[in-house]
Amino acid sequence: MMWMRSLVLLLVGMVVGSFGQSGGIAWQGSLTEALALAAQQKKPVLIAFNMDRERANDRMARDHYKDASVVAISKKFVCVMASKFRHAEEIDGVCPRFGTTTCTGHIKCEIDARKRYLKTVNVDSPQHLILKSDGTLFRKKVWFMSKEQLAELLSQAHRDLYPDQYAEPKTKTPAVKEIEEPAEVSEEEETPEESGTPETTKEIKAAILKKRDIWEIKELARQLMKKLGQAEEKEEAEKALDDLLNNKEYQAEVTCGLILAQGFKGNKPGVKKIIRFLRHEEEKVRSHTAVALEDIADPSAYGDIKKQLKREEERLVIKNLVRALGATGAKKRGAVEMVIQFTDHPSSTVERNALISLGYFKRSGKAEKELLSIAFKSGISGRGGRRGGSRGGFGSSIQKAGAALYALGELESKKARKELKERVKRERIERVVEFYEEVLDRIEGKVDTDSPEYRKKRQELAADKIRRDNDPELEERGDRGRGRGEGEGEGDKEGEEKTPNGREGRGNRSGGQPL
Repeated sequence: MMWMRSLVLLLVGMVVGSFGQSGGIAWQGSLTEALALAAQQKKPVLIAFNMDRERANDRMARDHYKDASVVAISKKFVCVMASKFRHAEEIDGVCPRFGTTTCTGHIKCEIDARKRYLKTVNVDSPQHLILKSDGTLFRKKVWFMSKEQLAELLSQAHRDLYPDQYAEPKTKTPAVKEIEEPAEVSEEEETPEESGTPETTKEIKAAILKKRDIWEIKELARQLMKKLGQAEEKEEAEKALDDLLNNKEYQAEVTCGLILAQGFKGNKPGVKKIIRFLRHEEEKVRSHTAVALEDIADPSAYGDIKKQLKREEERLVIKNLVRALGATGAKKRGAVEMVIQFTDHPSSTVERNALISLGYFKRSGKAEKELLSIAFKSGISGRGGRRGGSRGGFGSSIQKAGAALYALGELESKKARKELKERVKRERIERVVEFYEEVLDRIEGKVDTDSPEYRKKRQELAADKIRRDNDPELEERGDRGRGRGEGEGEGDKEGEEKTPNGREGRGNRSGGQPL
């Protein structure tokens, strides 16, 4: 029946080719073959890390990789999709999510690319690597981008790698023409282009009101806050910030962005400005307020957070309030007991965030005991993975164990250290071993949480969570058993700038610290 197999392969090839021409980027099925092709054709390589069941990643897979402008510039690259999730029922079937490659191919590419270029189990996604034609890493971009930003990233990288291809052609000296009087330029034409970077208070405020992305609004608000230290613009900046935060006519995203801008360690004055938003009518606003209060981590907010947690009904808000409760109540009597109550909750998302929150209680034997009992009850290896059920299912127990292990790393638990060393010796799954070793590094103080690199990483994680949170549909899928990789759990909280925050990906992270 060799002829039948040949016919099937031919038909598969036709389908793949058709998908690539009309459906999106032409992905290679092997990293090794892609690198060889790049060297032969003198082309750069694009490696795209993507994961399932996460809003930013899903959007890029659905829209960005099929956008005409992105597809056009991608033809100047040899492209590799790195995703460890299987989408086709047949092993050799064309991947319905990405096309032009098989699921087996992009799963293998994810393993090879991760080991070769990232050297970690913690893959932040969406993430894009650009390699030179010789296979060396040239540039990388983590987290979500708009289609225009992705096209620009590829275009600029190609220009930087091959400047000769973009050099202006030499032209002959044109004949001298009669000089014409220049047309008068109106005042409107003299103003800075709208696409330029806003600089003045007025420009920044106008830019904020045009934005819909909460993370971008937050960054612009931070830029506006810097002007409070400039005598000539202080008064105007104060009025602008007050109006943006309190004007009820503005969209909720503006309010959320301004609230998050207040969320940085030790900003006690910021607590007074945003604490009332815990009682806001919109779930999204309450949720982002909890995130900002966790970032500030000032004990003065503990009482209000506790009160709101008792009356809150929305799980998206609850999980963020639980995290904020840990950050602000680490030294408060009764706080650890209240957080522990949420480690057994109808929502697995709330459970995991409660476990992460216990990582704030560094002097509590109760927190450590609870985490140890969950982390080593079943471990995080074995079959079942991301498709396990949320309550009582094996997938959920894996996710909870991963969350508990991450929190134990934050506690620098010596008891966990001993058990982890034994498990590293016995474990056969490479990703699980890598995760265990990361937790051990944190317990043994090998991770400098005060370093600029670590703080930058926390800021990037904040962008991730802000962009992908507040999606009830996503939350619903999460409680049915979504996974972030090797079953260590999936995060879904905004503002991941703090130490015991979760992992993944404005994306998400396909492996690593759980949420």
